[in-house]
Amino acid sequence: MPSERVTLAAFAPEPARAAKLSDRAALLDALLSNPMLAAKVPPGEAKALLIELARVTRALELLSVAAPLPVEEPADGSWLTVEDVIALTGLSRRQVYARAERAPRAHQTDWRPFAVREGKKTLRFRPALRRALMNGKPSRTQS
Repeated sequence: MPSERVTLAAFAPEPARAAKLSDRAALLDALLSNPMLAAKVPPGEAKALLIELARVTRALELLSVAAPLPVEEPADGSWLTVEDVIALTGLSRRQVYARAERAPRAHQTDWRPFAVREGKKTLRFRPALRRALMNGKPSRTQS
């Protein structure tokens, strides 16, 4: 018996609600409520859905671990400069800038929430970076 192909409309939860949702949203809603329906999803649609879900998953992962810190202006003006961070870590200037702008590698502290650009050529770090570095000192490997 040939494999039965199911259209996206077959996954609509209810007609009134399905009219409001796009086809892909209706499919995702149906799969979330009954994962066994995944066996009936056409391969091309499954691949497209996986690609979209991977983007959403990554965005949610980043948001959950790198929530922005509130801007805190220390009374004593103890924001760290790039030179301060170089002295604390032993990293090169290039590595400090790279860690301030990119996602961390495994076992590294995420510096992005601590970095603040004050202009085209000025990078400062919140004082909390000093505590983060002391709690889990980053490795001195190339970034």
